[in-house]
Amino acid sequence: MTPLEQAINDRNLAEVVSIYAEAAETNRSEEEAGFLLTQAYIYALEAGDDRAGTLRWKLIGMGRERP
Repeated sequence: MTPLEQAINDRNLAEVVSIYAEAAETNRSEEEAGFLLTQAYIYALEAGDDRAGTLRWKLIGMGRERP
């Protein structure tokens, strides 16, 4: 089981956010990075994670969200 699958299985949403956000930062494709960042944002919202605001501003910067 991958770390992401384990975190999802354990409902460790903070870890899921971290995994997706890190993957978005290290990804070479803007399209893939945008997808991963969106996933991080969705899970952050679900978890009430403080990083949701920062993730949203990154999505805005990519043109994937509106202010």
